[in-house]
Amino acid sequence: MCPERLPIHNYEKAQQFWPREPNSNSLYFSEMLPPPTTLKVVRDPATGKIFDTKEVENISVTQCKLSRQNNDDDSDTETDAIFNSPLLGDFDFLDGFLNIPVGFSHGLQFAEDGLTPIANSAPQPKQDQDRPVKESVTEVKLIEEENVVNLVNLLNQEHDVLNLWAEQKSEPQPVTEKNPVIELRITQDEEEVVLPKESNVGPVLAISKAVLSKAPEKTQWAEEIDITTPVSNFKEKVPNPAFTWSYELDAFQKQAIMKIEEGENVFVAAHTSAGKTTVAEYAIATSLRSMQRAIYTSPIKALSNQKFRDFKMEFEEKHKLGEVGLITGDLQLNPKAGCLIMTTEILRSMLYKRNDVINDLAYVIFDEVHYINDKERGHVWEEVVILLPKTVSIVMLSATVPNTMEFANWVGCTTKRKVYVISTPKRPVPLMHHLYTGTDRATRKNCFLIRNGEGPFILEGLQQAKVSREKKEKEQREQAQRGRTP
Repeated sequence: MCPERLPIHNYEKAQQFWPREPNSNSLYFSEMLPPPTTLKVVRDPATGKIFDTKEVENISVTQCKLSRQNNDDDSDTETDAIFNSPLLGDFDFLDGFLNIPVGFSHGLQFAEDGLTPIANSAPQPKQDQDRPVKESVTEVKLIEEENVVNLVNLLNQEHDVLNLWAEQKSEPQPVTEKNPVIELRITQDEEEVVLPKESNVGPVLAISKAVLSKAPEKTQWAEEIDITTPVSNFKEKVPNPAFTWSYELDAFQKQAIMKIEEGENVFVAAHTSAGKTTVAEYAIATSLRSMQRAIYTSPIKALSNQKFRDFKMEFEEKHKLGEVGLITGDLQLNPKAGCLIMTTEILRSMLYKRNDVINDLAYVIFDEVHYINDKERGHVWEEVVILLPKTVSIVMLSATVPNTMEFANWVGCTTKRKVYVISTPKRPVPLMHHLYTGTDRATRKNCFLIRNGEGPFILEGLQQAKVSREKKEKEQREQAQRGRTP
């Protein structure tokens, strides 16, 4: 219905009116205050799932209490009107509650009849003449803790409530006698002696060249062997070695061999190309000499196949010490040999099935034992360490285990046998970094050296690599312009 069509004079027909009966009792009704406490859910921070509830204090009720104190002259904003409005509930019944209206600083005084107001009846505050007048400051209410301030009471207040802007008074400090300062002067002749012009001190941050020496660590089930001192009595401790090599052994290799001769668990944490395989070969030769079995485990089948060829040539064909076999998921060659090469998963299956191979087992060599940190396959190494018989000695090889002592202590605690940790301080064979820019048969030899070991960066090799790459790209663009494929 359009408003312009409504009748102006006959409004009785355009609206309806329902008379309402007066109800004076409704004036005494007021809404209830919210409860002083409420329930709050506790959620899992990761999934958001509700797993508990707790009862907390309703801040809207506890903080918004009516303050009947006099308001400041400057606090006439809308915020003051909101927070100074009367609320039902927690009133603080001060003097003048019934004769001072809301929003007024004072009320009215009446005559004895109770009806006639007295003019200029504003109450004056009683002050002592001797005491100075102090500005009233709204009291800050603390909630539960002493250092928690109710921010509602601090809104639009310019008073120094917390005394933050007070000037610090400097206290006079007692005058003390200063000790005489002795000035040392070095003559030119003494300076040449104390501060030589030429010094052999190297760069401060030459960390890669320095080898920090530290004391060997020792825990309940792991002990670190010091390899900094040369082993002079190696031939006396190992008069009849189970295996010999044509080269001189390093200090860490001699220490590991002596522990293998004693039948101890060894963890060789040496750098790449340091010669960890030498320790594994001696453990295999020791077991073959005592007519027992040794198992060499690796994390991947390709490495198992490579070690099978190397050990077969070394022990079976060259030195005639014993037979070498291979067991993987795809192939089994001589599974009853004295030296078996297999993956770690195959050894775990043998332990669960209680295979006869485990009966005369003397040594288990874990190559690349840092695979125990793998998320998907790491449990295999843990299960093998737990299931191995206590009489079997363990030789672990790795180059990338940062916490060697912690890991060795866990292995020793699991097997109830101490593990001796042997590590190398630096890489014996330096790395040579090259840039290869070859893309076809004609450029297959485009390999440029940019750093040799720990030496400086070779800029000449980098420039040659850039020139070679730009030349090849230029030839490809010319061929594309002639309509030929690169």
